[in-house]
Parts: sequence; C-alpha cells; structure tokens
Amino acid sequence: MKTSKTNKVAAYLCRRIFRQNRRERVLLPQPQSLDAIPAHILWVELATRITTQPLHYRSGDEETAADSIYKLFPKVRVLMEKHPDAKVFNELGLQLLNECLRPYTARWHGWLAQQETGDGKLKFADELVRRMFREELRELQPRLLWFQAAFKAISEGSPVSEEKSASTAFAKAQSLSSSRQANLGESLAAGIGPQIKVYGDFPNALSSRQIDQKEQTFILGRRRNHNPNNASNEVNDAVGLAFSGGGIRSATVCLGVVQVLAKNELLAEVDYLSTVSGGGYFGSFLSSYLTPHDPKESPNESIKKALNPDKDGVEAAAVRHLRNNSKYLLHGGLWGKLQIAGLLASGLATNILMMLPLPLLAGLLIYWLSILGFWGHQVFRANAVLVPSLHTFVGRILELTFLAMVSFWFVLVGIRRKTLGQPPDSPLAKIRGFWSAATLVLSISFCLTCALFALPALFHAYAALGALRRHLGGPLSAFLSQEAVVAVVGALPFVSAAATAMFKRQWIKNLSVRLLFFSGPLLYVWLILFVGAKLGLTGDHAEWQWWAVSIVTALVLFWSWLFVDINSGGPHGYYRDRLCECYLAYQGPDQLTWWQGAVRRLWSGRKHSTHNSSQPLQRVGTRLQMPITELATPGAAPYHLVNTVVNLPASANRELRGRNGDFFLLSPHICGSPICGYVETSKLTGSDPHVDLGTAMAISGAAAAPNMGWRTLANYRFSPGTL
Repeated sequence: MKTSKTNKVAAYLCRRIFRQNRRERVLLPQPQSLDAIPAHILWVELATRITTQPLHYRSGDEETAADSIYKLFPKVRVLMEKHPDAKVFNELGLQLLNECLRPYTARWHGWLAQQETGDGKLKFADELVRRMFREELRELQPRLLWFQAAFKAISEGSPVSEEKSASTAFAKAQSLSSSRQANLGESLAAGIGPQIKVYGDFPNALSSRQIDQKEQTFILGRRRNHNPNNASNEVNDAVGLAFSGGGIRSATVCLGVVQVLAKNELLAEVDYLSTVSGGGYFGSFLSSYLTPHDPKESPNESIKKALNPDKDGVEAAAVRHLRNNSKYLLHGGLWGKLQIAGLLASGLATNILMMLPLPLLAGLLIYWLSILGFWGHQVFRANAVLVPSLHTFVGRILELTFLAMVSFWFVLVGIRRKTLGQPPDSPLAKIRGFWSAATLVLSISFCLTCALFALPALFHAYAALGALRRHLGGPLSAFLSQEAVVAVVGALPFVSAAATAMFKRQWIKNLSVRLLFFSGPLLYVWLILFVGAKLGLTGDHAEWQWWAVSIVTALVLFWSWLFVDINSGGPHGYYRDRLCECYLAYQGPDQLTWWQGAVRRLWSGRKHSTHNSSQPLQRVGTRLQMPITELATPGAAPYHLVNTVVNLPASANRELRGRNGDFFLLSPHICGSPICGYVETSKLTGSDPHVDLGTAMAISGAAAAPNMGWRTLANYRFSPGTL
C-alpha cells in the first residue's frame, strides 16, 4: 500500500512539472520519474544494436540486422506492459513502433523467404533485395538514432524536444534523415572515404592517409602542368572518369567519348581514370600513349594530337593504329594462328608431364608393398586368387578399421543422446565433438583400406584385358593394347570438355560435365594399372625395371619443381601480348626482341612497323613492356586506377559471399584492396617484374575464365583459362 501511494505521488509531481513547463514548450522528465527506467532499458537496446551503427558494405549480415529490428517490437511491448504509468515513454514507444518501424518491417517481410537450408531461418531472396534492404536501413538509421537520443534524455531527465509532446518525434527524425541526403553539387575530397576500412597489420602496409597523399601529389603536379599558375596545395574538387567493361565494344565506345572530351579540352580536367576489363583496354592506351609527356606541349595539346584529326581532317595516327589492330587476338595472320596452336600443344604436353609422377610413384609404392608381402605372397601371380586373405597384413588392417569404425559409431549414438542440449563449452559437448570427428576419420580410413584390399582384383581384371587382346589378335588386338587404351582414356577429358562447349542440348551438356568429372580419376587409376603392369604386377614378365622408373620419376619431379611455370603454358601470356600490340601504343618504333625481329624479317621481309613511315614523329609503335610505375610521373594522362579482382575461393570470411573475391586495385603508386591491405607498387614490381601495365590490363579483363572466383568450387568450366 505504501508503494502504491509513492507511485501516485511521483505521478502527481510529474504532471505538475509537465504543466509548469508547458509554457516553456520543454519536456523535462526527472530521473526519478516513471519514464526513466523503461527509457534507460530501451536506450541500451538501441545503443547496442547493429542497426544503429555505421556499416561498411562488406560488414554485418542483412538477416541479422533485420532480425534486430524485428526484436524491438516485443521489447517495447513488454516495457509498455510493465510500466503503464510511464506516459511519456509509452507515447514515444508507440511512435517508434507504428510510425517509424512498421512501414519498413511490413515491406521487408515480403522480401524474406525461407530457404532450403533446414534451419528454418528466413533469408533475403537475392543480392538485389539485400542491396534494397541496406539502402532502406541507411534511411532508417538516423531516425533510430534520434529515438535513441530521446530515450537517453528521458532516462537522464534532460530536455527531449522543443515541442510540448512526443508527437513531433517522427517529424524530427524525418528532418534528420533528409539532412543526410547527398548534395550533388557539393565538392568531394579526393581519396579513400571513411566507410572503407583498410587492413594494415603487416610490414610496409600503407594507411588511407598515405594513399591519399600520394594520389593528391600526383594530381597537383598534373594540374600545374596544365596551369603553371595553380598554387593550390589541396584537392577538394577532384574529377573522375570511369570506363566500364565490355571488351572491344566498350573500348570503342570509350574512344568516341574521349575524343569528344578532348575536342572540348575537358579531358585535361579529369584527375582520376578508373577502368575495368574492356574499358581498361582504352584506358591503358591513354596512359601508354600520353606517357611520357612532352614538357614543351600543354596536356590539352598532347591529348588533341593523340586523339583528334588534324586541321586538314586527317585521322590521328594513334586512332588509326587502334582501328587497324581491332582483331587483336588473331593478329599476325598465319604466324599468329601457328602461335595459338603451339601454345595449346605446349600446354597439354606440359600438363601431361607434370601429372606423370603421380601414377609412377603409385605404381612404385604398390610394387614395393607387394614385395614386402602387404597383400600376401604370390597374390599378383596370374593364377592367384582375386582378393587377398584376411590373415594378410592388409586383411588385418581391414578388420581393425572395421571394428574400430563400428565400435565408435555405436558409442557415438549414445553420446549424442546423452549430450543433447549441453552447452558447447561443457566437457560432454567437447567429448561429442571429438568422438564425431574420430568416427568420420575411421570411416574414411575403412574406405581407403577397402580400396587397398581390392587392388589385386583390379590388376587381375587388367591382366584379363591383356589376355583378351592376345586371344582376339589382328587389328582389334592393336586397338586393345595397353598404350592404345591409355591414349583413349587420356583423351576422354578433352572429348567431354569439347562436347560441353559444342552441343546445345542441355542433357548432352549435363552428361558431358559428369563424364568430365569422372574422367580425371579414371585416367589416374588407369595410369596406375598401366605402370603396375609394366612393373610385372599382372603376372607377366616385367617390361620396366623399378630403378629406371624411380630415376624417371625423380627427373620429372625435379624438372616440374624447378623449371615449370604452369602460367607460361596458359592463354594469359598470349592474350596479354596481343593486347599490348594493340593498346600499349606510343610514339616510336615497335619494341621487338631479337628473335621477334628475326621472325618479322624472315616472315614478312620488314624490320619495323610501316605505320606512318612518312611522319617520323607520328610513327606509332607498340611496347613489349611498360612498368606501371612509369605512370607515377605527372603528365598528360589522368591518374590511372586499374580495377581487378583478387579471387579468394578458399576464404572462410562470410563477408566475401557471392563471388568469393574482393576488388583489387593496381595504380602507379599503390596496389591492394581493403581486405588484403595496400603496399607501394614499386615494392610489388620489384619482387615480380611481370606486373606491368600490360599485365594489369590483361588480368582486369575476364576474357579467359569469367567464372573464376565465385563458381570455382561449385562448378567445373572448360575455358582457355583452365588449360
């Protein structure tokens, strides 16, 4: 009864204070008021939720953020039921739920769908819906922040609003939200924005501030080349030009757009040039052709001279060079086609030789185990039984692994039942985790032991094929020879891959993909049987000596380890060189190695390019290599940002879902990405000189294997990038 009277007195005092301050249009709830406790609880809820924090585009989980918003409804309802006399809190809580949150949550409910994951959780349907949710969450955040501040003020007894009631809270939040809208006429500071968090916990890492300083130094130097009277030391009005992807078509469109900008003397005003894929073709052309810059000419003069016709209407030599080399992949006529054929043949031969040590080592291992009696003595003879006895060494291992697997499985069923509902950190839960992993390991071991136990039967089947070949005789005998069967099995992956690319019917494609998947293991197994047969494991006379096979295996391993670069046999090098011949143009003769010059003289009877030979200053040649660090000197070209992707298919970071990669930047001063960190480009090129402008242009394009990264582990693709 005493407590009830105290509450009534407190409520009376609050009403008196409210009426007293009504003329001042200020609401001043006291810390001891009925609204203070629920307001403090709800302030803690809002202040600690992910939905009120600024998030990077890769941070957080959309479903978790949406669930955090939905959980505010039961929290507020419970507080309102427990504190019916907290009038100010209840009125503001109703505004939060009904006018602020409900319009969003009602819309989000239709965006969520139950996925077939077995956990019963709701997930957003696709990436587009996720982006829409993030956009609406950014719109909602300032409103939630206003309510967070309001509930904190109520709990502390501070002023909340200049109005006499909480009915204007939603309008106040709307005004705060509208104030966050972008001003499209506002100048933007050059550099990395605050929403990008750069990883820097490694040696030689660059911070965001260091990156901004390097870029701004370049931009200021280029502006002084354009206008020597420019004395500004800050870049607050940077202009960027982005070239999107799309192969040769994108490069052609970019050429037309840039010619218009150059004609109107606007390209010299551009500070940043951001390119990707096909846009990087033409962007690399600009960087290559306009570097180095002639100090006697202004940037506008150099740009016009490179891109626009002269006063007589004659097309610029550099533009004509691009048109003449538009079919860059087939450049060189018959010689270019021979290069492609040689590249494919060399790549296939290299891959075959690199995989050869695996069946050789497996055959040698089986040979020595048979001598040591692993399967019993005489088991590989022609008239021996198909499978070894359980009293042999492999039989004992098979029995032990089987008994261990069955025992662990029976015990695992009981452990799971007894530990149901136990906390993850409890001793019983740890025992369950260990027992489950041990049972899985024993099951895999049992399967491998079964394969070893049945290995003699495979060799007997292989020997039966040889006996059938000898029995048939004639041409069919030659077709069923060991070498011929190995060749047929070895060609199966390439036939399956070709069928996947050639046929249009879906069922044929599905069948070809499955054949491609199984053809690899089948080829390995058949090569092991072939090597074992040559060593005499089929009961016939040994054609190969074990020591000779060991020497060949060691030599091939030594050659593969020290001399073979698998990238050298792929299409990247050819693709990169053809792009360089077309787009890395400059004023001068072609850069040729001695053997390229010899081939050109023998093949076509000329030493250098004949483009514009009557105009020496306008002769357009191509570069073999251009270090990307050469673009660090301010000239006529903008600061070039080459956008690529770093593929991280094995990463466990859930923020990299989708393509399993992150964008990766290559520029004259810095290279890297937020998740990998940034370093100076000179340090990268110092350790690997192959990273130059031509390489950056080639890896920015997705022409070789466009599905690499986000579908590498999920699907098998046959493309030039997989050879």
